[in-house]
Amino acid sequence: MMTKLNTIEQSQDIQKKWENLRTIIKTTAEETIGLEPRRRQNKWFNDNCKKAIEDRDKARTEVLRSNTEEKLQIWAQKHIEHANR
Repeated sequence: MMTKLNTIEQSQDIQKKWENLRTIIKTTAEETIGLEPRRRQNKWFNDNCKKAIEDRDKARTEVLRSNTEEKLQIWAQKHIEHANR
């Protein structure tokens, strides 16, 4: 890493300095410890969850458009259903 740092051109532009430093650190880390493939973590998140979120968001949008007690109760129910999943 020190060798790479000593060989980069010196620039007055702070953005260019940061990009050079970031690149050097990233490539050195990849060379040293390698890359590990990303794992999909949220295995529990499925189409049912996605649908519930969409329904909840639609209900919230309706509440924001016209704030009636009925729409507020629908949104609250959707919010509770989503939280309990």
